[in-house]
Amino acid sequence: MLVDLTPKVEKGDAIIFLPDTTITYNGVQIENKRKLLTSDINVKTFIGLQEEKFRRLNQGDLATKYGKLGIDDLGVEFIDLEHRMLAVYSKIVKRFGDHRTLAT
Repeated sequence: MLVDLTPKVEKGDAIIFLPDTTITYNGVQIENKRKLLTSDINVKTFIGLQEEKFRRLNQGDLATKYGKLGIDDLGVEFIDLEHRMLAVYSKIVKRFGDHRTLAT
């Protein structure tokens, strides 16, 4: 089952997921494909930070580790990454609003 978690301003009748025949699941997470739909520098930065987060969460032995990860797994640099993401997200919310209120 595929579930679209993207908040919607306008509700549609259907959502289409397109298969990607170039990707094969081999037991490790697959990076999301993100498409920038605005020229806003904060959105671009946030997407870059999301990609960095994915790389860090899936580097080395972490690629096949399941369950909760702690500071020993991720390092203190990961906390800095999370703080940078939160700061950029706050700027996005100020400009565009909170996504949780857009779908109501």
